[in-house]
Amino acid sequence: MWAGSASSPPTPAPRCGRPTSCSSPYGATYTPERVVTHPGDRLIIGAGVSAGIDLALTLAAELASPVHAQAYQLGLEYDPRPPYDAGSLAKAPAEAKALLGVVDG
Repeated sequence: MWAGSASSPPTPAPRCGRPTSCSSPYGATYTPERVVTHPGDRLIIGAGVSAGIDLALTLAAELASPVHAQAYQLGLEYDPRPPYDAGSLAKAPAEAKALLGVVDG
């Protein structure tokens, strides 16, 4: 994901599924983080399916406390253990990237 505006400095934003195919017309910069916070801009951005839960837990910790966020995580039984470790460009094998037409760079 890319974020930013033409009138603001580049804003780091969570990953896009195909960062090389994502353009940066608004001055955004790519970052592999799942959740990015910009407290001064009052902005929190999440990208990815389970990153929505990560974002919600980040917000809970900011608004209440880390213990509250941990309690919510426990209540959701959110304990991700994906069967493969290929959820980012840095970890995915070349063959998986090729299937999606992703080129590193």
